[in-house]
Amino acid sequence: RFKHAALAYLAYGILYEVGSIYTIYDRDLPVQGLGIMLPNEIRVFRQLVSDAPDVDLISRLGMRNARLCGVQEIFQLGIIFVMANLRGFWG
Repeated sequence: RFKHAALAYLAYGILYEVGSIYTIYDRDLPVQGLGIMLPNEIRVFRQLVSDAPDVDLISRLGMRNARLCGVQEIFQLGIIFVMANLRGFWG
C-alpha cells in the first residue's frame, strides 16, 4: 500500500514539474523568438544595409539576442534533463 502511494506521489511531482517547464517552453519561448529576437534581427539587417550603419546599435541588439538565446538554452536543457529523468524513472 505504501509503495503505491509513494509511486503515485512521485509521479504527480514529476508530471507537475514537466507541466510547469512545458508551460514556460510552450508560451514564453515562441514569444521571445518571434516577438523579440526576430524584430531585433530585422533592425540589425536594416542597419547593416543602410548608408551609415550604427555599430553601437547593432552591437546592443546582437547582445540582446545572445542573452535571449542563453535563456532559451537553459529552458531547453531543463526540458532535456526532465525527459532523461522520466526515461530513467519509467524505463
